[in-house]
Amino acid sequence: MEPVKIKILGISCGHRKGRNTAWMTLCALKAAEKACRRMDGMVDIEIELIDFAERKMKPCIDCVASCETDADDYECLIKDDYIATELIPRMIEADGFVFGAPVFTGSYTSKFITLFERLRAHAKRGYFTNKPAVGVTTATMLLGGQETCLGFMDICMRAVGMIPVHWLNGATGVSGPPWGPLPGADDGTEIAAKNDRYGQWLSTVCGRRVAEMAVIQKIAKRRLGGLYDKEFIQTYRKPQGDADWEWTELDKSDEKLMAGLDRGGLEALDGAVLSQPGVKGIKKPTCKILGLSCDNVKGRDTSWLVVRSLKAVEKFGRRIESVGGFETEFIDLADKNMRPCLNCDKRYEIPNGGIRWEGPEYPKDFGCIIKNDYLAKEILPKIAEADGFIFGSSVSAQNPSYTFRVFHERLGGVLSKIVAKGSAARKPTTNIAVAYDSNGGQESCLNMMNTCNRWLELIPISWPQGTPALGGGENILAKDDEKACFLSSYNARRVAEISLMFKLAEQELAGIFEREFLKIVHPPHGDASWEWTKLEKEDWDYMKSLTPDELSKVGNA
Repeated sequence: MEPVKIKILGISCGHRKGRNTAWMTLCALKAAEKACRRMDGMVDIEIELIDFAERKMKPCIDCVASCETDADDYECLIKDDYIATELIPRMIEADGFVFGAPVFTGSYTSKFITLFERLRAHAKRGYFTNKPAVGVTTATMLLGGQETCLGFMDICMRAVGMIPVHWLNGATGVSGPPWGPLPGADDGTEIAAKNDRYGQWLSTVCGRRVAEMAVIQKIAKRRLGGLYDKEFIQTYRKPQGDADWEWTELDKSDEKLMAGLDRGGLEALDGAVLSQPGVKGIKKPTCKILGLSCDNVKGRDTSWLVVRSLKAVEKFGRRIESVGGFETEFIDLADKNMRPCLNCDKRYEIPNGGIRWEGPEYPKDFGCIIKNDYLAKEILPKIAEADGFIFGSSVSAQNPSYTFRVFHERLGGVLSKIVAKGSAARKPTTNIAVAYDSNGGQESCLNMMNTCNRWLELIPISWPQGTPALGGGENILAKDDEKACFLSSYNARRVAEISLMFKLAEQELAGIFEREFLKIVHPPHGDASWEWTKLEKEDWDYMKSLTPDELSKVGNA
């Protein structure tokens, strides 16, 4: 079988060439390269670093003519700078990205946002749809705004259709004390990120995850053939002009069902398996998609949108049943017996009470001590078996509901052994947030839900942040929220597509998938090997030896 070919492009958007951000970006690229080299010749990888520091680029002029037009031949009017002539063609060809930007005023640099403003016109053509991406940043101190910066970078990636696949918010680095000089004493000759072991580890995780996702997608697309272009979403922009909207709608029978559903009907669906695949077989994998409504009240707008999302998955399954199928299940957590986390020492990030033990295996008594509530008895096995998730929550003080928070807090303990075995790694998720008015904190809530999911090593794949919706009261107002219905179909389809691609690629990779793909991102415990978090010795010696001048030449080749 011919190896698949992937290209991962690293773009450092700092103002100084050959410095810490460029170094961490290259570190992630080297990790991606190492991961693919270990796949028994099934993958040919090309990596490239571009340092923006001295590139000539023009900001978006907000002409509207190219980005908002209905015309099929629209294009950006800026055609004579580095972004137009060199970078965009490379980004179109690339299969994944590592974006680097140092922290400036708690956010990304002007170079980073200039790039993403200019990507808008090209995103509408689907050039970046579903391409995996990760963020890397550095600041002059610990807690120097790295997480905030990465959160904003994550939003920008989603806006152009990419899938951020980093764990937490991405890779954070420190260029000042304790690893480097104070800003006023920095003479430009030192790359302090070389001494930041945690930043290096996160860069390695980012590089591995973007490479793995690119490989999975490439192999799955090859297996899907023409079906991918026919049935999978090619662009995450609203259809314009005479473009067909049919794929964003449910089948007529399901639309009629959803229109007639009231609170009683929704309550009756709680715990129901809504759909089963029409055709099963060894070569036709079945993906299980679990919809969880985390509202504080049962049978409300949140539940309705989660059920509608599952119906969109069901429709997609009928259209691709020649290669696979979907089983969907709906659970309303509003009235379930779920005890809050006790914050004990059995949580999976501090097993054995924080005391080191011998051997790579986790202690036998390791895991949440709450074992007699609904979450422990019923949800745990369902989470382990599911291939993708749709979470819904009402908005409370611009954040997710009490039910959502209890659920996710407990996952840290209840899912201890699942996460430790890698059963949660890389599973796609999308989120729905319902509030009483259009400015009710839905976006803030969705961003927090995405953060919670990333911490559990899931991959939030929502476009842009998820599905914001209007609702509240006895009646189900979401039925009349066209945007929410539209986005819920989008994002449910995305969960279905990515989960199926994972299954198809896993079948083809067989033992390589089990042996080489990351099963758990959290740091190894006990005597477990850290080998996978490090570069090959030759690459590491090269990275350690790089001077700023040498690094700037790599990024300007």
